[in-house]
Parts: sequence; structure tokens; C-alpha cells
Amino acid sequence: MSKPRLRFAPSPTGSLHIGGARTALFNWLWARKSGGTFVLRVEDTDVARNTRQSVEAIFNALKWLGLDWDEGPAHADDAAGGPHGPYFQSQRSALYREFAERLVRSGHAYRCYCTPEEEVEARRAEAARVGVEVDKLVGWTFVSPWRDKTAELDKPYAIKLKAHAPDSKELIQWKDLVLGTIKIPANSLRDEVLIRSSSPMPLYNFGCVVDDHTMGITHVIRGKDHVINTPTQILLYRALGAELPTFGHLPMLMKDQSTKLSKRDGAVGVDQYDSQGYLPDGLLSYLVRFGWSFGNEELFTKAKLVELFDWTRVSKSDGIYDFNKCRAINQKFIAKVATVDELATRVLPFLAKRGLAVRAGHPRLADAITTVKHRADTLAALADEMDFYFRAKPEVDESAAKQYFKPEFAAALDALAQFAEENVPTRDERSGAFADAKAPLDEALRKKLTDLALDMKVIGQPVRLALSGRIATPDLASMMLVLGPQVSALRLREAAARSRSATVENP
Repeated sequence: MSKPRLRFAPSPTGSLHIGGARTALFNWLWARKSGGTFVLRVEDTDVARNTRQSVEAIFNALKWLGLDWDEGPAHADDAAGGPHGPYFQSQRSALYREFAERLVRSGHAYRCYCTPEEEVEARRAEAARVGVEVDKLVGWTFVSPWRDKTAELDKPYAIKLKAHAPDSKELIQWKDLVLGTIKIPANSLRDEVLIRSSSPMPLYNFGCVVDDHTMGITHVIRGKDHVINTPTQILLYRALGAELPTFGHLPMLMKDQSTKLSKRDGAVGVDQYDSQGYLPDGLLSYLVRFGWSFGNEELFTKAKLVELFDWTRVSKSDGIYDFNKCRAINQKFIAKVATVDELATRVLPFLAKRGLAVRAGHPRLADAITTVKHRADTLAALADEMDFYFRAKPEVDESAAKQYFKPEFAAALDALAQFAEENVPTRDERSGAFADAKAPLDEALRKKLTDLALDMKVIGQPVRLALSGRIATPDLASMMLVLGPQVSALRLREAAARSRSATVENP
């Protein structure tokens, strides 16, 4: 048996929707798990809405997610990339015309010269015949007078597939990889337009089948909303004498019990999650649960997903998309799974947006992340939590300063400044991991507070504010250790001076 070939075929009419990203993920996972091939094909037949920017946005989103393709275009205008190209439908028009004419010659399709107006008029006539209003006419299908004719006229036409006769008793059926056996009455299918003489572009079902057939796609995995297209596509495979792929239709991402998630419902473009500071694997950990699960596990790297993924765990049930849950999963991923090195690389652009020119390898960066990563649900939030470590002076919360920078705290702040100079090791003086240096500093700080007869509950907030400009921070020893002895002492003394003058400033 040949190795599986799976594909993801987005339409470039905007950014990559998270529903599309979930579909791409499942195809990519099975290609990687089975040793198969993952193909990217761009279905850019909607000339009016397709843009080069959308193509690039889709490529960038897939690359950001780490869903690399084995075959497909490398750039928005690149037809190369594999033996079955071009991978843009707009560059395959001659192929569609060739296959359409082949179906006409074999008797599986015909040229229909009826105009849309003629079809509308036929519907009106039928409604009048049965005595109902046009919009209440149900169960009627237009039958073209050209269905069994072979004449060629010098006028516009559509090539239509010959579906089954209205009195057919046949069932179109397939064993769906997710939904099980599905049966559709053949007489419910209409003669569908494959391509028009006025356009080089095929309609969806025809272009999809021609591409999947010629690209050797073995598995067509897509959303459940495509079930309606599958019977017509099966007829097309039969008409072409081609082997059917394995179909699988995934559960839908829903806004509520009855409405699909749309672009109007918040952050549904992958690029939005990137710009907000989600981690790719954090987002994928949430998306994969729409249709697949492994017990109660919530956090997965892509490598772990490839190891665990199989079709027996794929569900039929749709799910309601919960933006808060997605963010919570991302927070857990930052805190528990992502490495400090990964976070250090990915957080730099978010620090830059805050005006902080922090470079990779900055001496405080890794330790700063260690102290705050459990507090952040996005990289943007991580950058905010780390902000005070990288400014010459922290941005002080003035409302908190009025409450905690008071004369009675000045002496204690000065004493702790001296403590920092004498007890906080520099990076060069430290040995072992951050935690190894923090433990003895914690103990020394507690002893110093005892010697000074200071209660942490009383002095803690002034010290936090001095070191960071905030009152919600990591613990004091962690901040001192990241800032180092000189910076810690300087900030504490500046806070002490401000506290002494508070009587004048705030009588």
C-alpha cells in the first residue's frame, strides 16, 4: 500500500481561520504519524476576493504553527515545490478544461446552453403547475433540455455533470473515517456545473476532485460542513474511473449550539493569536481537542501529538469555542511546558513593542523569565511582567507610591539596600541554577528582616514597589537576584529618599 498523501487546501480570501488551522493540523499529524506526505494547495479560484496578501498570511500562519508542508508553493507567486504542481488552482486552468471535455466525451457530462433566466422561468412554470409560490416549491430539480444532446452551439455554456435520474434507487455511500458509514440517495443530487465557457476556473467540487486525483491524494480530511459535497465528488471520481480517497469529516468549531464560529466572533484568525502573544503549541493544544482527545491531557508539543495521534480518538461531536479556555491553556503551556530558551526567543518582539531594546542573550533575560512565566497567559503579558527588569528606572505606580512610600519605611529601605549590596550575588559569583542561588538569599533576607524587627507583611509592599514600581511582583529575593546587587541597592535607596520626602510631598 502506498504511503498516505494528505492535503490542506485553503482559499486565500483573508487570514487563516482557526477552524482551517485545526483541519491543517489533523492532516499534518496523520502525514507525520504515517510517514506520508502533507501537501499544501491554494484554491484561489475566487478571483474577486483572492489577494496575494492573504496567500502570504496563510503561509506565515502555517509556518508560525510549525505545520510544514512537503509539497506545495514556497511563495505567493511560486508554482514550484513538488512533482504535482502547480499548486495554485489559478495556474491549473488548462487541466480543468481538459478533464471537463473528457467527461463530455465519455457521456458523464454535457454542455448546457440554458441561461440562468431560463432556469428561473422553468422553476416559475413548475410552481404555477403545482399551484404554489415559487419560494415554497420544494423537491423539484431543474432538468436541462441539453442533458442528452451533443450539439455544439456558438454561445456560452456550462459543462454539467450528469447526476442520477430522479427515479434512481441507488445510494451513494462511503465509510467516513470519523462519522462512520454515510448513505445519501442518489436521486437527491442535481446536475452540477463543473466549469463555464466564460471562465477558466472550475467550480469547487470539480476543481477539488481533479486536483486530489492528479495529486494522488489518498485521504481527504476536512470539516463536517463538507459532507454535503462528498456525494457529488464520489460521482466525479467514478466518472473519471479514479480510485476513491478515504474521506473524513471533522467536528465543527461552534460559537454556540447552532452557529458556526465566524470572523465576527472575535479572534478567529491565526495571525491574531500570533500578534497577541500565544505560543503556537499552546494554541494547537487547545485546537486539537476539537475532535480529538487523549484522556484529560491538555498540553501537547507537536512531537507528542504525532506520537499519540490516531483516528480512533477522533470524536463526531462539535464543540463550542471558548476564548477564555484557549487563553488558560496558553497560560499553562507558558508556565509548564515551554522552555525558557523558547520563551526568551519569542518574547523579544513584545519587549521591543514596549520600547525595550533587549537582545537575545541579555544577562537578565532567562532569569527574568523564570521569575514571571507562571504569571503570564501570553507573551505580551510576559513582556509586561518583565518590563521593570530592563528599564533604567521602573515606571512607578503613583497611587501605590502614595500609600507605601512613607517616612516610616525610609530607614528599612536603606538597610535593605545595604543588604542587597552585601548579600545578592552577581551573575559571575553565582554557581548552579537560579533556584540554587535563590534559596540561600531567601534565608538571608528573612534573617535580616528578623534582625531589623521588620514584618514582611508590613515592609513587603514598599520593597516590591521600590524594586519594580509595582505591588504585584515575584518574590523579593527573585527580583534582587535578577536585578543584581547594584541595581537593587540603587532602587531601594531612591525609594528611601522618596519616602523621607513624602511628608513634604504628601502632608
